[in-house]
Amino acid sequence: MNNKAWWEEHQNWQSPEIASNNTKQHILSAWVVFLGSIALVTYMLLEQQDELTQHYQQAQYSEMLVLLAATIPLFLLIYALKKTRDRALFGDTHFVMDPFPANMGSNFSGYVDITKNARNKKFTAELLLSKHQNNPRVSDEDRKKPKLVSKLLWKMPVTIRQEAIQGDTPTATRLRLEARLPDDAPSSESPFDQEYHAWELLIFSEDKKFKRTWDVPII
Repeated sequence: MNNKAWWEEHQNWQSPEIASNNTKQHILSAWVVFLGSIALVTYMLLEQQDELTQHYQQAQYSEMLVLLAATIPLFLLIYALKKTRDRALFGDTHFVMDPFPANMGSNFSGYVDITKNARNKKFTAELLLSKHQNNPRVSDEDRKKPKLVSKLLWKMPVTIRQEAIQGDTPTATRLRLEARLPDDAPSSESPFDQEYHAWELLIFSEDKKFKRTWDVPII
């Protein structure tokens, strides 16, 4: 019999050290390169086929479709490379939460280490409370609706204190975070429910070059 609470089985909450949501974008980078390569190779094969085929118009139409399929991953690749460069600039950023999880009506606190290029930046942190709705995909009409509908309900400022630490560069910085949670706000709920509330920590730099979010357990 499994007596664990739902949040204890959350993949990203197996320890107080929580990975940022931005890490998923690096997986996207690999898929974009893979799909883009397939589309470009297919386009090149169609170019060769065009010289041999007697149905020029049909071949030309096929080329346009494949070229479009190659162009879309190219734009996604540029975006993914930008995010990869962003990671290279600031290093891996995990939020170490203490206490873990946080409780309503008590303190929310922890820290984030930015191991590169952070010493002279000014950072802002916020806690965001959102309500999400999972739309089932049963009928054709359901498939026309977004799979997940989200609404920001509330946000609150989080106090940041910056400390110099030993890191990959002399500009490594630790961001210590602290906030007082309200007594009457909804707590984190299971994302497998049709409707649920979720808390997210957002940290961004004043120059907008650094931006990270973390899903955090608040019960």
